Amino acid sequence: MLKITCTAFFLLISVSIVSAEDFIDKISNGNKAFSEKKYTEAFDFYKSAEKDLPNSSELEYNLAGALYQKNDFEQAIEKYQQALNTNDLNLEAQAHYNLANSYFQKGDYENAITSYQNSLMINPEDLDAKYNLELTRKMLKEQMKNQENKQDQNQENKDKEKEKEKQEQQEGDQDQQGDQKDKQEQEGDQEQDQQQGDEEKEADKEKSEAQKQKEAEQKKQEERKKQEAAGKIMSKEDAERILNGIKDAEEDQQKKLKRKMINQSEYYGNDW
Repeated sequence: MLKITCTAFFLLISVSIVSAEDFIDKISNGNKAFSEKKYTEAFDFYKSAEKDLPNSSELEYNLAGALYQKNDFEQAIEKYQQALNTNDLNLEAQAHYNLANSYFQKGDYENAITSYQNSLMINPEDLDAKYNLELTRKMLKEQMKNQENKQDQNQENKDKEKEKEKQEQQEGDQDQQGDQKDKQEQEGDQEQDQQQGDEEKEADKEKSEAQKQKEAEQKKQEERKKQEAAGKIMSKEDAERILNGIKDAEEDQQKKLKRKMINQSEYYGNDW
């Protein structure tokens, strides 16, 4: 799928002969190291050459290729983008192509598709770019599907978590209601026990007072019996007999007075 091309430089502008020879050696050594898959060494040669000829699209392209092979796709993307600043259409097409490959490796399929299309606009006959474009489109669809599934799964997990929290809340409310019911029952039992205790205390109090009254009455009767035995007080029967006697005596007295008055009224003559 990948098409990485290193560009060697032989045409130099505004570079001294000594510098040109040194520059060419660096580029040649970098290309050799690259072909031998010594990508770190190749990168170092290209980087050193960049000091002699900065802002070179060809050199930026070579640096990007070495970075790509080192799996440093982020830096490779930056260098390929800089390599696009060229008038060489072939180099521009290759830069778009390998830029697309770098995006592809990062999973950025949308930018990869755009870069493959840009490459095909310059070189429509590039079969590798066409193949990679279709592959990337399939990968994008699969990625979007996976993202949708992931979102659905996340939503499902959220719904499950929400339902779990709701269930836990309901269970908590039920436990709280149960505790409140137990508390109310306990308070009711305590109130009932208190009421029963109060009733028992009241009954005991009434019983105690009745017992005291009974004892007082018994004591009073005993005292009365003692007094009767000592002749200090008369019994109820004696008192009734005395009252009846007095009543009878009064009635006899009234009768005598009445007869006397009658006898006096029967005198008719002078007693002289």
